[in-house]
Amino acid sequence: MGDLINHFDGFKKLGFDCANQWILYDDRFQKFFNFFTENITDVNILTEHEVLEYEELKHRNDLLETDERAAKLKELEIANPGLLQYTEEQVASMIEELHLLEHTEECYVNLVDDMRCTKNKINSQLGDLENEISILTNRESDLLSECQAKARQLEEMQRENLKLSNEATRCFTKIQSPPLFIHQLPIDQYLLKCETFMKYFTLYMKENFKIQDYTDLDNTAVDHTEFSDKLQSLAKSMEYYTLEYIKEKAKSRATH
Repeated sequence: MGDLINHFDGFKKLGFDCANQWILYDDRFQKFFNFFTENITDVNILTEHEVLEYEELKHRNDLLETDERAAKLKELEIANPGLLQYTEEQVASMIEELHLLEHTEECYVNLVDDMRCTKNKINSQLGDLENEISILTNRESDLLSECQAKARQLEEMQRENLKLSNEATRCFTKIQSPPLFIHQLPIDQYLLKCETFMKYFTLYMKENFKIQDYTDLDNTAVDHTEFSDKLQSLAKSMEYYTLEYIKEKAKSRATH
């Protein structure tokens, strides 16, 4: 019996000092200790925490009597059918599922927080984009106004150019009164102008190209001959083009 008592941890947990308790070694308690060691386990021994909870419940007068406990258990059974029928394994499994659900809920909360942060970032980016769009819209309006002003300026320039072009065309195609160019004169006036020009030209030649004495011409005969040939060629050319112009003018009037 001594070995049974010395190796039973229940006494140690209950605070018994087996060395000083001689009654524990009495053979008359053999059956009791056999029953005690076979039926009393850690489940039946209150821990220090459980003892403190018991004392606290007792201090708050929350301890229930037997009838009250039975009524409370029945109430819990009605509110939660099958609650008292679960085994420890089922309770452990449900606790594990509860922990999994708590972990899932925590992950969901983190996901919601991440989504909220992402939403705030997106809203911030959208705000920046809206500001940029507003700036670009204002810039577009300014550019449109500037383009419209340039277009109006271009239209005015085109109208002015058209006006000047029409005036230039009218000056060259219509008979002016008085005429702007010599070729627009009537044939008699044109011939008179040509005759006047030839007179002034002859006078100019006489004033600027003096006739030298015969004795001086001997040394410059070749130069004067060449110069005379050029003058004759020039006179013939002027006469030729004058006659051609008169013919063309006459043909033009004949066709009209």
